[in-house]
Order: sequence, then structure tokens, then C-alpha cells
Amino acid sequence: MAISTTQFAQGHKTARTAARRHTLVSDYIELFKARVTLMVVITAAAGFYLGSLRSGISPFHLQFVETLIGMAVVTAGSAALNQALERRTDALMPRTASRPMAARRIGLAHGLILGFAAILGGSVFIA
Repeated sequence: MAISTTQFAQGHKTARTAARRHTLVSDYIELFKARVTLMVVITAAAGFYLGSLRSGISPFHLQFVETLIGMAVVTAGSAALNQALERRTDALMPRTASRPMAARRIGLAHGLILGFAAILGGSVFIA
């Protein structure tokens, strides 16, 4: 019986996902979507840098770094709240079923508290 490359790839991905150990730290990284958050920060930094060159101001400010940190925390909190809202539909789709809230490794209250705390903390830090 021959296996198609798609079936093989799906089986390999399933085995790799099942073999991966989930820790609280790795669940937080996935909950806060660290890679997406990093891309938001990079995009904001690039925009500020290009805008500061055009306006003639120096792109190197402590307030700029503080703003990027606050923006990253708010973005991470938004990602956590998004996963809280989407946890039921994420549990139904194979691609998203292993997310921390969909797989019930992080509870709803835990995810909501983390999300709201991050958004509040990041907003206060920026202000």
C-alpha cells in the first residue's frame, strides 16, 4: 500500500506535535504569539525609524524603546484574548487544536487574566 507525500507529511507533523513536550513557558510563548508580537514591534520600529529620518528627528530615544516594550506587551495581551475567544473553534481544527487554550492546558480564567493584565500593564507603561 503506497502512502502519498501529503499523508506522510501529515503523519510526520502529527507525530512531531505529539512528541513535543508542553511546559508552562512554551504555552505562554504560544499564548502570547511571540513571533507575531515580534513582527509587530519590528514593523513599528521600522515605521518610526523611517518617519524620523523624514522629519529630521533622531530615531534613538529612550521613550521610543519604552513605547516598543509597551506595544509588545499590549500585542501579547491581545493575542491571549484572541485565543480565549477562539478556543472552541481552535479545538475543532487540526492546525490549531494544540494551542494552549484549545487543548485546555491553560484555562479560560487564566488566559483572560493574563490577557487583560498584559493589555492594562502595557497601556499603563506606555502612558
